[in-house]
Amino acid sequence: MSRTSSWYRFHNPMSPSARRRGALARTIAAEAGPIIREPELRVTCPSCGDDYKNDRVKTSNIEEDISGRDVVTFYCPFCEKEVQSFVFSK
Repeated sequence: MSRTSSWYRFHNPMSPSARRRGALARTIAAEAGPIIREPELRVTCPSCGDDYKNDRVKTSNIEEDISGRDVVTFYCPFCEKEVQSFVFSK
């Protein structure tokens, strides 16, 4: 059966060169390793209960409590006052 027959094209839709390119792309992706995203850091206002992304609020101070957790003092845009919150990821 010739390689140009309809049976061959149906069962092998990719050409040999396309299969080589696909294998090369998979090899490059495997060597690059997994894609690692940074966690989304958030703070919660204890007064109004809303949580905000850490980069969306105006931070005035960052401290560490006795357990090693980060405590952020920030300006809440809803309450319009300065509050403290632990940093957590979502």
